[in-house]
Amino acid sequence: VGAADNEDRLVEIYKSKEYETIYDKLEPIVNGNGDVTAATKLIPTKHNKIKLLAGRLKLADFDVFISFALSSNQTLPFTSPLVGALNHCIRATARTGDFDVVILDLSPSASAFNRSALMSSDYFIVPTSPEFFSLESLKSMGGMLAAWSDDFLKFRKSQKYPLPEKSPKFLGIISQRFSLTTSRMEDGASSTNTDRMAKRFRMWLEEIQNESKNLAKSLIDKDVSMSVSRKEFLEAVDVGEEPYNLISISDFRSLAPLSQKYSKPVFALEDKELESSGAVQKVDKKRRADFDELFSKFGLRVAKLCGLDEALKVADKEKFDVALKRAIKTSQE
Repeated sequence: VGAADNEDRLVEIYKSKEYETIYDKLEPIVNGNGDVTAATKLIPTKHNKIKLLAGRLKLADFDVFISFALSSNQTLPFTSPLVGALNHCIRATARTGDFDVVILDLSPSASAFNRSALMSSDYFIVPTSPEFFSLESLKSMGGMLAAWSDDFLKFRKSQKYPLPEKSPKFLGIISQRFSLTTSRMEDGASSTNTDRMAKRFRMWLEEIQNESKNLAKSLIDKDVSMSVSRKEFLEAVDVGEEPYNLISISDFRSLAPLSQKYSKPVFALEDKELESSGAVQKVDKKRRADFDELFSKFGLRVAKLCGLDEALKVADKEKFDVALKRAIKTSQE
């Protein structure tokens, strides 16, 4: 959007009637004085085919109503439509705007709103970091997601705003926020300590990736399958990749603040925007190219798992990869 370093722009988005937020579209049903309709005043980005529908702090009010609906032993006429209202709004917006894909960026919480958003989706991806909490979260997700699927079952046939007939499918995890090389040592530190830290990253990554396979297996074993199969996963990724790790994305390091400064993905930064020269710029260019290739590969894998490559009528993988790179590079949200 170009608002990362521009508070005035953010204020304009939330105060101006020129744009709509998710809460603006859900408010009528919360107040009981209207219906949920498609959002048409979306926030433009620097890519004319990508638009944003912003969240809002007042969604906490909506969360309370959904929580009440889910905790009730019976489906109440007032609360039942609230559970499927978000799903109706998003899908109506997609149809009105002729969008091929809608991506929901959810916070790492089990709030009622997040549960409703997840159960309104067709697929989901779990981002992970090489740490204890990511590992423990994955271990608990199998039973948690199965319980959520059961909780939302009665709302899939709601008369006013039904949820999709099937629960969403787990596509895999993203392994991120790790360093590929040893960092510069602090004064007094030994190379052994630095090397050990890198080894610990690898240890966590391996455990988390192994746990992702357990998660997929548990979701497949449930009465309602909530994961793509091992075969489907392997057919969508390069030979030799292990389920269910979609991609491993190392720390952006010095490219991260530049990405925020210029409101661009790291792989779309221009040479002058790298703000470096000589040997340092050479390294930055190499890392930028690596991220370009990495995200293109990730996009292709997700598209194949979701059947988007067929929907877009792309017969040749190489051509699709080139088209995907071009689309992503020009996207400067």
